[in-house]
Amino acid sequence: MSSYRYIQVWFTGGRGARHIYADFLDEAAIILENPALHAVGQHFRAAAVAWDGLTAALLPDAVPLFRETRELTDRSYHLFLDQGNASVDERRAIHQRLKVLETTAAKDFPLSATEAVAMRQNLREHVLHVHDVEKIALSALMEAMA
Repeated sequence: MSSYRYIQVWFTGGRGARHIYADFLDEAAIILENPALHAVGQHFRAAAVAWDGLTAALLPDAVPLFRETRELTDRSYHLFLDQGNASVDERRAIHQRLKVLETTAAKDFPLSATEAVAMRQNLREHVLHVHDVEKIALSALMEAMA
């Protein structure tokens, strides 16, 4: 839950904020008259997609408790952004429901031991993919700025 929150909704704009950085690189390419930064931006857009895959794997739809947790977390975040203090009551209710889900998961985790191993393996693959894509993006950035 915390990984999802800090990657996807903790004021990052989601996607590990890589799409925002890609937009920055497009602007920098113009300002610095360095068209190579446009190509680097594409690498960071690929990283954004990789981060999407990781966040989807953290709270997958296939596990109802995880799906509800993700949906409520997203809802609370968007309520805060769109309605601010006017949404306090609904966000409090969401927070209470998230606490119930957390307690439920602690008492009766929704995955078997085998399913949990498979989920961790899937997360590992996503993390390694993010690493690989980010490594390419960073190398391209270093080359463009050399």
